[in-house]
Amino acid sequence: MKNIVRIFVLIMMLFTVSLSAHHAEKNKITLQLRWKHQFQFAGYYMAKELGYYEASGFDVEIVEGEVYTDVAREVVKGNACFGVQTPSILIDRTQGHPIVVLAAIFQHSPVAILVDADSGIQYSSQLAGKKLMMGLKNVEIRAMLLNEGLLDKVEIIEFDGNYNDILEGKIDASSGYITDLTYVEDQTENTFAYIRPVTYGVDFYGDCLFTTEEMVKKHPDTVSAFRKASLRGWRYAMKNPEETVDVIINKYNPDLKTEHLLYEYRQMTRLMLPDLVELGHVNQGRWKHIADTFERFGMIKPGYDIEGFLYADHLKEDHSRYRSIMLIVTGIMLVLTVMMIIKFQKQKNKAEAELQKKEITYSKLVHEVHDGIGIVNTEEIFIFANKSAEEIFETEKGGLVNRSLFDFTSREKTIQIKNETEKRKKGQSSSYELDIVTEKGTNKTILINASPEFDDKGKIIATYGIFFDITERKRAEEEIKRLNETLEQKVKERTSELRSANKELESFAYSVSHDLRAPVRHVIGFTDVFLKENADVLNDRSKDTFSKITSSAHRMERLIDDLLKFSRTGRQEMMKTKFNMSEVVKNVMNEYKDCKEHRNVKAVIEELPAVNADRNLLTIVWENLIDNACKYTKGNDLTEVTISCTEQKGEYIFSIKDNGVGFDPEFTHKLFGVFQRLHLEKDFTGTGIGLANVRRIISRHGGRTWAESDGEGKGASFYFTLPKN
Repeated sequence: MKNIVRIFVLIMMLFTVSLSAHHAEKNKITLQLRWKHQFQFAGYYMAKELGYYEASGFDVEIVEGEVYTDVAREVVKGNACFGVQTPSILIDRTQGHPIVVLAAIFQHSPVAILVDADSGIQYSSQLAGKKLMMGLKNVEIRAMLLNEGLLDKVEIIEFDGNYNDILEGKIDASSGYITDLTYVEDQTENTFAYIRPVTYGVDFYGDCLFTTEEMVKKHPDTVSAFRKASLRGWRYAMKNPEETVDVIINKYNPDLKTEHLLYEYRQMTRLMLPDLVELGHVNQGRWKHIADTFERFGMIKPGYDIEGFLYADHLKEDHSRYRSIMLIVTGIMLVLTVMMIIKFQKQKNKAEAELQKKEITYSKLVHEVHDGIGIVNTEEIFIFANKSAEEIFETEKGGLVNRSLFDFTSREKTIQIKNETEKRKKGQSSSYELDIVTEKGTNKTILINASPEFDDKGKIIATYGIFFDITERKRAEEEIKRLNETLEQKVKERTSELRSANKELESFAYSVSHDLRAPVRHVIGFTDVFLKENADVLNDRSKDTFSKITSSAHRMERLIDDLLKFSRTGRQEMMKTKFNMSEVVKNVMNEYKDCKEHRNVKAVIEELPAVNADRNLLTIVWENLIDNACKYTKGNDLTEVTISCTEQKGEYIFSIKDNGVGFDPEFTHKLFGVFQRLHLEKDFTGTGIGLANVRRIISRHGGRTWAESDGEGKGASFYFTLPKN
């Protein structure tokens, strides 16, 4: 075995020397860009800066493009070895140019139509009769205009790159990239609006790396090495944006600003999806769909076969230069690994089939929930939305992904959204109402319940949101308000309606929470089964991912259970009797095992009076308050809890004081709200329902609730009152 390894190492050394010699012969490489230097081409800059090209034996010259640069022609004529262009290179190939696409950097095209926000143009149909500045290679926009029957109704002007013509009224619209033009919007008083082809069903790749068939056939190893080095540079650039920005400014375009380039990087991340899709990935089926789109709109001849257009089509060809060396290497590798590969492939196929089956089941469960469910990243961009969420926003299937809440509301409301985002960054769940305008122009009011998700370092990575369409409810509330202001004689009638609406709302909350339990338990169950059945197949990263899914699902289950309890306390009929409050408190303290079994507890329970109240509901109040006191003193060697009562102005004032972590008095008003938490989940578990339950129960008894603290680390005191009669 050792001899075989030595032989293999020797052969690989000879192969490396041979390959290096070949690189030394053909080391001058020119890369033609489609536009001027900016973050749009960051991967190529870093591949050169970090020596990835040099290590492959290349001396690479990166040439920036101009307004009228025809990248395909430059590469086909031999003025450049490689180029970067839109999917229009497929049209060039159908016209006889032997182009081969090597990689797609953008999984979704950044191309859009730019208009003045004050022009009132929001939809493609409003472009009829307008002046549109556009280049010949903007195939996405042409396809959209053809699809909407607008190409012959729009006056197309040759693209010159001067976007100020829009603001000056010389033209009505222009093609552009959303990755950097939105930065211009944020930096000027004049704002722009955008119309994206993807909204109208035209979803192409963007910025494709390509070469010619002659280059692939004559220099296959050069093409392969250049492609690998370029993609390696892209991976580094997307993981190290600040370093990349410095390189672009210092060596390529000193006129650009750091903030501009970092903004472009963040926008590109949404279109490249580097965490979900392998950089450079191209799919034959998707290119076939692009070709079908071109054919349907008469942009290419019918029946064109894309065979040979993709780089993968040429990899099966034999490279005679290295045939003998590769045969020897292949023979040795086959002897050493063929059986292992076959076994691994079988296991992999089985695992992938099982994983796909589980994913389909999970996806079906989530999409069949009647309430809107969505996940957004830290910039409020949707990365997932179920069917119900799409119905609320009235978008087509998949139409919410890569969109933002900002796209559906007014500029005044963006401040509200940003304020709620800041709350979640501090670890607080968020519940708020938002007025939106749907994709079809419908005005709606939605209720958003949002909970943050954090990584192991406590940094927020996403937000889970549940959306409720409360338009009709809001309209009813406005109607009640209007009638109350004008018709005093109908006060009783309006009060009755309001009570009915509140009762329906509580019933609705109960129903929603109850319907959510089954899907969440399915997620937990299926995840546990999958982990048990595939423990020997999954790597540590996959296991950690599933562990996070299970943890989040358990947290949602606890949240739903607490919501159900909260709903029940609002609907439960009160049965008032006279009983001794001391007896209830002592029973709760005795049954609270967590404090007694794990910590030293010093509980002082003073003599408490007999009250006329619902014993069961008051037991829930003390359970929540004692649980709170024990929970937030877990870091102390000795837990001190004091429970007492005083009398004042016809009411009893009950209090419970602890020596726990306390809280900032500035946020006292948030303590008794639903989902309101002042501490992170990783520090103190809980859902933010307990104190809300306390307030609801005491309010039903005609009492008041409040809390006091001298600051964090100085303990807390919670109070509630009950009427004497």
